[in-house]
Amino acid sequence: MKKLYTLLAVAACAASASAINSVVVDRQAVPAALDNRCAAIDGIEYAPAKAAPVNGQWNVVGTGTAAEGFLYDAMYEMPMVAGQQWEITIEQSASDANWYRTVFYNDNSPIVELLGEGDTGYFYFNIGNPQKVYSDPYLVGGGEFTFYQRCKESGLSDMVQNPAFAEGHYGKYENGVISFEAGTFAYHNKAEKLLQAVDKRGDLRIALPGTVMPAKWQPIGMSVWEEAILAPFFTAKEVGGALVPGAPLVSDVMVERSVDNANIIRIVTPWLKYYESHETLVIDLSNPKYAVIDQQPTGFVDSQEGPIDILSASANVAPGQAFTETAKMIKFDAATNVVSFPANCCYVYYPVTDPEHVFTVKDELAFAGALRIGTEGGVGSIVVEDTNAAPEYFNLQGIRVANPESGLYIVRRGNKVSKELVR
Repeated sequence: MKKLYTLLAVAACAASASAINSVVVDRQAVPAALDNRCAAIDGIEYAPAKAAPVNGQWNVVGTGTAAEGFLYDAMYEMPMVAGQQWEITIEQSASDANWYRTVFYNDNSPIVELLGEGDTGYFYFNIGNPQKVYSDPYLVGGGEFTFYQRCKESGLSDMVQNPAFAEGHYGKYENGVISFEAGTFAYHNKAEKLLQAVDKRGDLRIALPGTVMPAKWQPIGMSVWEEAILAPFFTAKEVGGALVPGAPLVSDVMVERSVDNANIIRIVTPWLKYYESHETLVIDLSNPKYAVIDQQPTGFVDSQEGPIDILSASANVAPGQAFTETAKMIKFDAATNVVSFPANCCYVYYPVTDPEHVFTVKDELAFAGALRIGTEGGVGSIVVEDTNAAPEYFNLQGIRVANPESGLYIVRRGNKVSKELVR
């Protein structure tokens, strides 16, 4: 099996070619919203408190479904999409019926595109308490990548300087599906001697045999994205020895709505046109006067500062309080279906190399942007179906496909947008 760490190094080098420009930035103390995202690690040996019966007999119970949530946060620039799904074989322990296991990254998984073959390591999980599903440490690539669940049962409490980092993060087992809240797992960054939270959007899920994985997102429609969060770092130009502002990066993107909360939307791969990032951008529009972007990865890797996360200034508001920085409010206009992004509404954050500070572009280089949600079905609007319209196909990254082959696609027929499996 090819070495995962070698591929990670290649990805980082490729990313550095598009590194952020040396624009003047405003350094600020890290906001409370970023607390508890990383933890220094004391040891490197895992000792799960409630280990699975690894050496006992395991019986195959059938074929289930996996949804990606581990590697896309740990390996930047890899061709893998958060929530991407594939078939897995589920086994149950003969000695303890609460324990299950699966080769998560098997030969059906997207890791094959990267390595040419699947992994062989098992992911062990216990569903004895449906409200507190926990797992053993998960070794990928023979241990090159190790993921720990942030709960006492994993043994993580004995390994970190901040025990609170390792407590209270469990999965849930409902209607045949195991789901985990955002940040439930941490990746062991051996080089930095850190544990870093992964699956920052809660995409990791496992559907047991006989269960259909429920959709988490419903397509709204293609939209116009005038990107101004990271664009100031990339588009600033030097004129006469001084930096002058650039302009928003404009692209067509697919926008989706959360099935569980209609006020939460996401932009599918908002930076793919300009940078090989397969990340999405989730926006909470529950309060249209100031929308919230919680801390999430962009997929960008700076050549010196490493991976880049972003979050809105409004994400740092304490519960029950109102966000009062008018100039930094991300607003949603339901009448026009436009989300407006004022200059410096978001922080840039380097979780690995500079966890103590966040940054904004200086006012003279920052500019505003917008997301103009398509008329096919804006947030809260009623979609009128046109069944006679010719279908238009887009891949899961929102890129138009002229001649679709077998696979899952986003299909637009007039005013209707849906996900369909092409055979």
